[in-house]
Amino acid sequence: MMASASPAAAEGIDAALWARRWHAATCVVGAFGVVSQLWIVATQTVTPQLSPFSLPIRLWNVLSYFTIWSNIIVTGVAFLLARNPRRRRPVFSVVHLASLIMIAVTGVVYAVVLAPIWDPTGWQRVADQALHYATPLIAVAGYLLFGPRPSFSLRTLGLTLVIPLSWLAYTLIRSPFISYAQGGETRHWYPYHFINVDDLGHGRSLLNAAGFFLFFLAIGGLFCFLDRRLAPAPPG
Repeated sequence: MMASASPAAAEGIDAALWARRWHAATCVVGAFGVVSQLWIVATQTVTPQLSPFSLPIRLWNVLSYFTIWSNIIVTGVAFLLARNPRRRRPVFSVVHLASLIMIAVTGVVYAVVLAPIWDPTGWQRVADQALHYATPLIAVAGYLLFGPRPSFSLRTLGLTLVIPLSWLAYTLIRSPFISYAQGGETRHWYPYHFINVDDLGHGRSLLNAAGFFLFFLAIGGLFCFLDRRLAPAPPG
């Protein structure tokens, strides 16, 4: 007769199964938010007064938001964790930590800064809730519940800066080429006011970006602290 699995082994199997299910759900929610936002932009009726850009540029603009980058990276990480909830390779750990920091920053900044002045309706509200609330909550909760950990170090945290720095460089390089006329002057499209060089100038925009990265590192430091303090997961 074959020996039955030990309670500890059974617990590990159950935890891994639930981890796969949770990460799969995170993947679905993240993908839903991104696809919904693209669908809204692709199907809405836009006059020149509402937007001076063609549909391809408007879709490209959507894909240029930090929020969308965060949700896309979380979706990819969740997909990989749904396949293997114990995945801990160095490069993956960097992307995993970056995804957690980025989606947490997305949720906090939206709730504190943008939500009080932005009241979407209909499908836009659904997409906003998915992108800024549902995905951040389920992604962070998934890490707290299922890990994988320990995975993060201060070196991992330092390497995560590559992704948001890439986003900032991409934005500052791209935006001067996305121009439109307003009030008799040429303006350029920036995803967020805090890095709008037209309004703030390069110095103030870069200073604001530096503050953003300090906040990014603070959130990352918290995740690194939790990674060492919380119990290893998944067990087994």
